[in-house]
Amino acid sequence: MVFTSLSLAIMVTIAVCLRYIFKLDLYGIEEIEILVAMWLYFIGASYGSYTRSQISADVVEALVPESKIKQYMRCIRSLLAVVLYAGLLYLAVDLLMFNVASNFKTAIWKIPTYFTSAGILLGCSLMTLYGLVEMKEIFHETFFLKKDNFVKADG
Repeated sequence: MVFTSLSLAIMVTIAVCLRYIFKLDLYGIEEIEILVAMWLYFIGASYGSYTRSQISADVVEALVPESKIKQYMRCIRSLLAVVLYAGLLYLAVDLLMFNVASNFKTAIWKIPTYFTSAGILLGCSLMTLYGLVEMKEIFHETFFLKKDNFVKADG
């Protein structure tokens, strides 16, 4: 990810300098930037799923004290995340199959568009896998481990 981040930043910097300072155009650089960016974004998103550091809105969880209710909320959150990942995975497979069947290529460099779709598919596959692992752990923690340290919730 470091290499793709640096290469993307360098490509954008070169393109901007050439276009706005030297009034020259580097034809086709956008095609390569898009390819690198898609791989970077989706592999980065899968890494966020792997490390469980992706952005989330856990406001309700933060307000609820540690209890079985909070564990059930984590189960629901992880289940929804896996359903969302699986939906994205389905769309990524569909996109890749479409791009392979249509054999579209970029206008200038003639790069097959399925190279970009492959990065999206790999990232979505990894996010789904890591989401399933996290969901399994949360469900196991909630339903199969005895935890006596939960505060009983009134209600």
